[in-house]
Amino acid sequence: MIFGIARLVLLVVTPLLLGSCGIMDRNIGPPPTPIPEQSSVVAQVIADASRDFEQLVAQNPDVPYDALLIDALTAHLLGSIDLANQGVSRIKNSSLRDTAQTIVDNRQQFVVRLQQERSTAFPDLPVTPASTFSIGATELTIQIGMDFDQPFRAAMSANTQGGLAIITTGTQQAERTELRALLGELEAAYREQLVLLGE
Repeated sequence: MIFGIARLVLLVVTPLLLGSCGIMDRNIGPPPTPIPEQSSVVAQVIADASRDFEQLVAQNPDVPYDALLIDALTAHLLGSIDLANQGVSRIKNSSLRDTAQTIVDNRQQFVVRLQQERSTAFPDLPVTPASTFSIGATELTIQIGMDFDQPFRAAMSANTQGGLAIITTGTQQAERTELRALLGELEAAYREQLVLLGE
């Protein structure tokens, strides 16, 4: 998954870095490298997230599926909150900055609710391997003075789409009715946030 994160950051940021240095100027040097289509980046993040979670479940047959799902989504939410907090402090566009703050506030609430669900359903279960699960980029490294808005929008959208893939699968396979209901609310929130992100 670390490779997937690094790949996403490079795909989004490298063309911007080259452009700011004049390397991609049409009149000098090699032809410009096109920025990869957002759809291809998102598709890769979704595929990686789905594959990684399936592997996680397969490698831990003695751990309840619902516990793995809760821990994976909690870890994902915390990572996405870190990414959104970067946006709150660095985004120039006020509307996009408000969206980042909305994502922070909303996902913090879902972290609390997932933790409550875990305490209720698995009070004695220790931390599972899913507690380090991540989806897409959770951090963007961009040089000072460079535009942060476009890379953030792309990374946050991919992160959200990857999370949505796990939520959809989890809703179909989770055993606890309460957890499925919570996932339904989380899915709705994610879809609303994708609209705010322009997806």
